[in-house]
Amino acid sequence: MLLKKEKFPNLFIWLLLLGVVIISLFINIFRVYPLKAPGIFDSDYGSKLDINFDIFEDGQFMENTVLPYSFSSSTKDKQIELVATLPDNELYNNSFIAIRTSGYSLNVEVDNNEIYDYSKVGVKDYGGGYWHFIKLPNNSSSKQINIKLFCPNDNPFAENINPIYIGSKGYLYSEAFSLTFESLIFGIVLIIFGILFLMNIVIFNRSIGNYFLLSLSLLLICFGVWVLFQSKAKQIIGVTNPAVPMELSFIAMCSLPFCIWFYISTNYKKIGEYKVLRYFAFAVLLIYVLITLLSFFGISYTRFLSFIGSLIIIYTILVLAYSIKGYKEGNKKLISCIIAIGSILISTIAEEILLLLRINIGHVSLLHSGMALAAITFIYQSIGNLIEKSNEENQAKLLKRLAYLDVVTLVENRNSYERFLAKEANEIDSYGIILADVNGLKMRNDMYGHKSGDDLLKKLTRELKDNLPTNSKLYRVGGDEFVGIIPSLSKEEFSTFVYKLRERFIPTEEDCGMAIGSHYYVKDKEECPKAAIEKADKNMYEHKELQKNLIHKNFLEKGFIRESSLMR
Repeated sequence: MLLKKEKFPNLFIWLLLLGVVIISLFINIFRVYPLKAPGIFDSDYGSKLDINFDIFEDGQFMENTVLPYSFSSSTKDKQIELVATLPDNELYNNSFIAIRTSGYSLNVEVDNNEIYDYSKVGVKDYGGGYWHFIKLPNNSSSKQINIKLFCPNDNPFAENINPIYIGSKGYLYSEAFSLTFESLIFGIVLIIFGILFLMNIVIFNRSIGNYFLLSLSLLLICFGVWVLFQSKAKQIIGVTNPAVPMELSFIAMCSLPFCIWFYISTNYKKIGEYKVLRYFAFAVLLIYVLITLLSFFGISYTRFLSFIGSLIIIYTILVLAYSIKGYKEGNKKLISCIIAIGSILISTIAEEILLLLRINIGHVSLLHSGMALAAITFIYQSIGNLIEKSNEENQAKLLKRLAYLDVVTLVENRNSYERFLAKEANEIDSYGIILADVNGLKMRNDMYGHKSGDDLLKKLTRELKDNLPTNSKLYRVGGDEFVGIIPSLSKEEFSTFVYKLRERFIPTEEDCGMAIGSHYYVKDKEECPKAAIEKADKNMYEHKELQKNLIHKNFLEKGFIRESSLMR
């Protein structure tokens, strides 16, 4: 079981693997980090760039071609050049053009002068689904424009060259992102929820029992990153390097089996006990590390997208099968797991089909709706688990509290006192000890009943507790005996305190009072705390002898009668 005895097994191995995965991620990001793309908003105008381009594929002129243009062969090492003359129109001066690429480097020239360069030798990927916003220089009208693209890999999403748009930056942003804005919001919301759950653990409750919240945090962040960086709208949040979002999306994809396993292991523990799910999840992460190593030899991870997608489908099928099995065996809570995993499975199959059919992922609503349902289901289940866990903890605390509480006087009982002697008494360097014994309690119980005796105990205990210094402990160790531990006073202060306390509880007609003994314990001078307590007990009996002439039946009777009349 994953959380057996509230302890994580093989924690070192987990951290080691996590460190290797994170290093792999940063290696990939830093390899593509030099890529840059500029852009700011302008006034609002624009349209489709409706001009005829001459298209050259690997240097060969392609006749009768219009945009969008599909390649005639594999995209591996494909070079494309679009050549056209811009019309004699003021619109083409100082305007932006928008070109969407997927896995291409991009170079743009006007009148043989380079105005935009997005290329770097040795970079394995140029990102996917990315809009380049390029400002045309002044006096561009009637000039020749050359658009050069290069794809270093066999990319299933790079087989088309999309139409080009011209206009203001604001207009082009609106046109480019209007259809995928909902994915941006959904991705950001998931990431924010994941971070909030994570902050709750780090700041408020870092106990190992909250791993189910940690697993939910990682799962939501994984969903959010996958959704956000598959959306074209990712550029709205300022991502100007298309290769980095694609890398993050890929690591989220590879991390999904691990995040699912981690979640079900902490929220549906019976399912998490199946070793095949754990090994499978770790294997996918190791494959990501292997792909990172292959990238040093020029092998792009884009060719592994279909393979990783197939592994995720197999994994979700396994999880779903075990969940259905557990549900049939009577674990009704697994219905939420079945719904969530089923939703992920449908989403993953949809994406895999698009990959195999080499269909450009433009509108991601279908792909991410399943993730949305899964995320909502997982959040609902986790909140339920949190409430259930909180109730269990509160009940455990209450039972523990009752085990060490005297139900009559509401001070700590003998069990708590014995625990103090066993654990704390020898650790404190010095403290004052008082032993208090209620005078005449047995006589009160015999004459007027135990309820009257309990009322007297409550009254005297409340007064005794109120007179003790801060940080003191009071224990009821017998029917009418109490032990007080006072660590906050010096020996001289303690002597003064005991004198005043004895004066406060002198027997009167209204109150039978208490006999109080004391002793000041010093760790270096006493053999043990029990010996010090015995001295306080002896001192208490000496004080009781001094009070005998003040305590007799008439005082108790008068005091009780007067007390009873006041209560009426």
